Amino acid sequence: MNPSQADGRTLAGRYLAMLNDHDPDGVDGFVAVDYINHNPMVEDGREGNRTFWRDFFAAFPDIETTMDDLVVAGDRVVGRFTYRGVHDGPLYGMPATGKPIEMRSIDIWRMENGSS
Repeated sequence: MNPSQADGRTLAGRYLAMLNDHDPDGVDGFVAVDYINHNPMVEDGREGNRTFWRDFFAAFPDIETTMDDLVVAGDRVVGRFTYRGVHDGPLYGMPATGKPIEMRSIDIWRMENGSS
């Protein structure tokens, strides 16, 4: 394993820990201050990420996340994740449904100095 692969695994591990610990402040361990987010629902930067995850964890307080795949190549990290929980709070104006959800994501990060 080369150093960038180790860094990529560390970054993905920090992301997964932040999700399963429901700790929006965990973004400090893997998101650069000037992070550019290509999701139109999430503002750029570390603080935009923190705000999104705070709201997400409030809406899905029992969310559990698994990492299904991880690929590290050079400065790129690609993770495929599955999220399962119950929609118990509002999110983006959508009221809580009380129903279980299962969603998947594929996240692609570019690492620079150990952060995305």
